[in-house]
Amino acid sequence: MAKHAFNVTLKFALFFGVMLLVAKYVPYDYLIDRFITENISFDQAVKISGFILGELDPGAYEAMRDYIFIVVNILISVPFFSAIITGLNALRNKAKPGVHFQEWLLSVLRRLMKIFSFILLFWIVLRLLPYEYLFREPEGVMTYLALAAINLTITMVAYCMVKRLIRCTLKDTIKSGVVMDRERI
Repeated sequence: MAKHAFNVTLKFALFFGVMLLVAKYVPYDYLIDRFITENISFDQAVKISGFILGELDPGAYEAMRDYIFIVVNILISVPFFSAIITGLNALRNKAKPGVHFQEWLLSVLRRLMKIFSFILLFWIVLRLLPYEYLFREPEGVMTYLALAAINLTITMVAYCMVKRLIRCTLKDTIKSGVVMDRERI
């Protein structure tokens, strides 16, 4: 269990390191700024940021810019991270480099699905829980850190439950499929 926790911690640290390197060295600032100014009006930005935050945001363009930066950074970082992990697996298993392309592609798709589903769960929990009853007047950094910690904990529990539900459903489907195939024979 400790080895698994250590490996997960290393993967999180590696992913955040890759995200920081992508944010620093991949020049996509101009493209995002141009995309926002040409394709999104201020009213649309207010509606989108209001939908995400649940309240009107006076800096709607800046909020949209931040959201798009995060999504683009994730879309660029995940393939790099998957390449590093797949390369390390290839070195550990002493396999030929060309064999792992399908593994890399599937890991990119799986990781993107996991990240965006986690972000969706985080947003749903953030929007649905009545935090104003827990904290009457949210002032100070510690209050916001407590809110983030509570939301992150609830999101992680919900993510683990959804993951377990999907895994059990898939196992039952596979078992019933195997039984059905045996009955046909």
